[in-house]
Amino acid sequence: MVLNIPLDLRELLDRSVLCSPAAAYIPFSLANIADIESYQLGYRIDGLAGEDLTGWEEGEWLPSWLVIGQWDGDPYFVDMTEGEADYPIYTSVHGEGSWEAEEFGCTFVEWIRTLECLLV
Repeated sequence: MVLNIPLDLRELLDRSVLCSPAAAYIPFSLANIADIESYQLGYRIDGLAGEDLTGWEEGEWLPSWLVIGQWDGDPYFVDMTEGEADYPIYTSVHGEGSWEAEEFGCTFVEWIRTLECLLV
């Protein structure tokens, strides 16, 4: 799988804020650039067949969405086209039969900064 991740987003993913021992107390997982592809399985890519699951129809996983974290199977993702807006974070409930992006309420940049403050 080839992911065309914008350079600024790659740099954010490479910050690896969850390397601190305090990260064990955070109830979600956050991807870093080294494991970003594994976070796409089941959302962008079929984990068994390796087929592309993205599409432009309502309810499909959009090709521009990139999973950056998970909480109990629910993806937290950014739209790679929204770099100028600091990558707002979206989430959606898995197992509903379709994907409906709901804005999480902060940007990836803000989330990283908050995690860095909490883990220092």
